Amino acid sequence: ICGTQATPSVMATLGCVAWSAQVFAVFLLLSAALGRGGAALVAALVGIGATGAHVWVPLETNLVAACVLFAFAAAQRRRWYATAALVAAATLMRPDAWLAALVLSAWCIWDLRRRALGPAALFIVLAAAWPVFALRYYGSPVPQSALAKYHRSAFLDYLVHELTYPSSVFLPDFTPAVRVSVMLVLAVTGAVLLLRRCPRLTPFVIYGVAHALAYLQL
Repeated sequence: ICGTQATPSVMATLGCVAWSAQVFAVFLLLSAALGRGGAALVAALVGIGATGAHVWVPLETNLVAACVLFAFAAAQRRRWYATAALVAAATLMRPDAWLAALVLSAWCIWDLRRRALGPAALFIVLAAAWPVFALRYYGSPVPQSALAKYHRSAFLDYLVHELTYPSSVFLPDFTPAVRVSVMLVLAVTGAVLLLRRCPRLTPFVIYGVAHALAYLQL
């Protein structure tokens, strides 16, 4: 649509828009637990690059993150059709978003019981587009890149990477041991605070833990 030469710039622009959208999504998601001031502070940190989002602006990473964050924010407000559409969009861009879909589906079923069939149908219709095409065209819905990367890193090496990478943005001059300690304290403190102040964010915390464990396994 935009031509070969313009494609990188267009992709980077979309990534920046998605990065900016994450700021609003984080504010919506955390405002019930942290209040508007606390949520605005966390959102501002995302906006200035504390998550390292600037590194990935040409890729689909920020688009997926924005969709997943908005999906959880919509689920928190019991807007299940919006949740289904948003997480379906995320799965079309990256298969690991199916983990978020699994957590959100369980949350929706627990909340709506039989009435969850409507949002579930919407999700299936939207999310099935790529797997059906990939199965027909490539012979498998699983990306070859995922298979190629499977178990290419040792468990301990990737665990250290997971714990040090986020803090490397704001603690670049500290040792890995210090960064791991800081991330563990922040992760545990943040999870406890969210669960105590807003129990409806429990699925979001579960997703965060499941996502980290899934990547360790992969």
